[in-house]
Amino acid sequence: MNTSDTRRDFIKKSALLGTGLSLAAGTSFQAFAEAAKSKNKLPAWKGFNLLDFFSHDPNGGRPTKPEYIQWIADWGFDFARIPISYPSYLDIDRSRPIRPDEVLNFDESRLEKVDELVERCISQGLHVSLNLHRAPGFCINAGFISYLNPIISGKIRKRWMHSVRIGICGQIDIREFPRRN
Repeated sequence: MNTSDTRRDFIKKSALLGTGLSLAAGTSFQAFAEAAKSKNKLPAWKGFNLLDFFSHDPNGGRPTKPEYIQWIADWGFDFARIPISYPSYLDIDRSRPIRPDEVLNFDESRLEKVDELVERCISQGLHVSLNLHRAPGFCINAGFISYLNPIISGKIRKRWMHSVRIGICGQIDIREFPRRN
């Protein structure tokens, strides 16, 4: 390739060469179409991130308006991912780093807001994935390591399995779990 060729010229020439070689080898365009089809049997969810709880500051999120969820469903999308920053729903002193004895100080009013958002999504037929981020001790910025402490990690896991209905991996279809009382 000479120096006057552009990236676009290279791509065009490569595509032509690849097509020519495949036709010469007897490969049909139908074979290309079949190969392009996904062999993955998992559903191809299409949707949005809802960032209501992604800030570590409980007042720093951007609440999703109810009409936005309706629009998502009306436009043919079927998925809502809700990334949640663990500190956003804790009742802690935010002027200092979190301590191991505070990892279960949940603010029930914040958890109720998570439930409300999830319920609004489900009511519009959206699949919901809750993603737990920045769990203290499971994230390098906490200053301690919870997953090496079976008492703390067990408490966090148990709390989330029963109260917010997600696993420690943070991605369980919550429609399979009963509503929290």
